[in-house]
Amino acid sequence: MNDLFSLAGKNILITGSAQGIGFLLATGLGKYGAQIIINDITAERAELAVEKLH
Repeated sequence: MNDLFSLAGKNILITGSAQGIGFLLATGLGKYGAQIIINDITAERAELAVEKLH
């Protein structure tokens, strides 16, 4: 992993991250080692997003 942009050890909360831009952001930041906290107004969508990211 490129140390220039490593997010290892960082926790990131992304609101509205179950779909759209928020989900893309969660996916991208997760690839750089961040622990992503998924948050959405609908619990079911949030759970589906978590499943997709794993």
